[in-house]
Amino acid sequence: MEKFPEENLKEEIYLPDYIKRYGKEVGLPNLKFNENGVCSLCFNNKIKVDIVYNEQYNQCFLASPICLIPNNDKEKFYELYSFQTILLMKMEE
Repeated sequence: MEKFPEENLKEEIYLPDYIKRYGKEVGLPNLKFNENGVCSLCFNNKIKVDIVYNEQYNQCFLASPICLIPNNDKEKFYELYSFQTILLMKMEE
């Protein structure tokens, strides 16, 4: 399997070409952004990652669910989530 040369990562790349090349590397030769600029990947049939491409700026954003929100006791869940977010922010300071 051909590796991506590090020097290519230091310069700006055209993301659709990069995704297409990545797809070939991992056995998904038809991998590409759809008409909405989204490319969805699933790892181990569990972890879904959407790559959202902004063509105007040649940028991408990654989106992935991090947990399921419970059907019951949502208030407690949101309180806990907010508390954990505050703790993480303080740890990064």
